[in-house]
This record gives sequence, structure tokens and C-alpha cells, in this order.
Amino acid sequence: MSDIIADMELFDRALDQPEGERDAFIDRVCTDSAQAARIRELLAAHQRVVSDLTAHSAPDLPGLDEIPDFIGPFRVLSRIGEGGMGVVYVGEQTEPIRREVAIKV
Repeated sequence: MSDIIADMELFDRALDQPEGERDAFIDRVCTDSAQAARIRELLAAHQRVVSDLTAHSAPDLPGLDEIPDFIGPFRVLSRIGEGGMGVVYVGEQTEPIRREVAIKV
């Protein structure tokens, strides 16, 4: 088995360990200090990505019970319904013409 495959398998197994037990797991299963260092670096890189994604997550959206005043350029009048793929509202478009619209989000 190549070093890369072995490292990725150990990295995956290390992720399954509780965070506080990962160092002991790495010390126990790695064949040498170089492999242990590679696994620790993979875990550190993984944590940086997770932290970055968490820090840049989407803003909080209104709850399902809350009806927003506007969605984009459309004024929301009421909620029609909701399903597995989103919520549908009755809205009003004012430009370029005034008309009632359905807004699915």
C-alpha cells in the first residue's frame, strides 16, 4: 500500500476519534514519527478548512414561521406553502410592471 493511501486511511480513522483522543491514537497506530507528523498536519489542515467554512457560513435566514418583507425586488404578501424543496410565497412585483407573483425559495 502506498504511503499516501495509508496516510489517508489513518487520517480518516483519526477523524473518527474524539478530538481529545486523536494524539494518542496517532501515536499508537503510526509506524514512525514522519507518518505521525503527516497525519497531524492533515488534521490541522482539516480543522483550518472547517473553521474557515464555519466563519463564512450563510447568514441566518428567517425561520419558517417568519415571513420576510421582501425577497429581492419582490414584496412578500403571504406564504402559500412549503415542501421538501423550499417555501412558496405570494409576492408582488412592481417593476417593470405591477403584478402578483409566486416566489419559491
